[in-house]
Amino acid sequence: MILATAIALVGCGDDTSPSDTDTSTGSTTTGATDDPTTPATSSTSGSGSTTSIDSTSSSGSESGGTDTGSSTGSSSSESGGDSSSTGIGETVTLSGVVTDFGTPDPLEGMDVCVFGQAGIPCATTDATGAYTLMGVPVAEGAIEFTGPSRFPSLFWGEGPMEDQVLNYNLLSTLAAAVLAVSLGEEIDDSLGHLALAASDGDSALVSGVTFTMTPSSGAIGYLTPEGIDPKLTETTQVGFAGWLNVDVGEVEITASHATLTCVPGPGALVGATPDALRIDVTAAYLGSTFPFVCT
Repeated sequence: MILATAIALVGCGDDTSPSDTDTSTGSTTTGATDDPTTPATSSTSGSGSTTSIDSTSSSGSESGGTDTGSSTGSSSSESGGDSSSTGIGETVTLSGVVTDFGTPDPLEGMDVCVFGQAGIPCATTDATGAYTLMGVPVAEGAIEFTGPSRFPSLFWGEGPMEDQVLNYNLLSTLAAAVLAVSLGEEIDDSLGHLALAASDGDSALVSGVTFTMTPSSGAIGYLTPEGIDPKLTETTQVGFAGWLNVDVGEVEITASHATLTCVPGPGALVGATPDALRIDVTAAYLGSTFPFVCT
């Protein structure tokens, strides 16, 4: 696992300006620490939206990466002229803030790209951690976050291609190594890594959720307020789990709970059945996506 907590600090469809280095509107962040094994946690919301933290998506025009309007569940086709038609289909402009894992500290000089689309120019974060990425296809795919001394990360889904704001909290390579050691593993760059969360569909993470991957590979761990515990078999109140050293290729993940029904949250890629989440495991990357919603 490297690390499910990365997704905790992703805000897609957030109302906040990219110059704001706090987590997204409607979420709370607690327990921030310099100890990479005790990362900050935040509440999530998946109600009526395609977001992993906030429950709104932007629909106003943007200037200099600043979001000027929002409406719940809006799509890029309603985004006031932000979308455009290109050779790869309809596109939107994506903006947000990249911060250090477990803190609100902005990261300057990080590259934000449309993964696998070399013809689309990447964006680079400024001193406030803000970026504006133009030409993002309105389709399923991934946004890539990389930078010096940072663990390469991909955020998968359909929502990131439609929403206008994507904030991301980026793990350092040092923190990734420490987290891997807590699982008794070493990072294998020929394999991929995943991070997942479960939300109640409103504003809280869900404990008691077990994730199952098909086909199964890698080492799984669940996050506690004190760090990763590889002996656990379900989420704690922190609501996260993840896998280290997963075989490359497409996998499907389901989530189960004793009393709740869990399905992929809005914006996540749905698998062969409605209760399965689909994600592409990519070598040397931490992959994350929208949380499951358990109600």
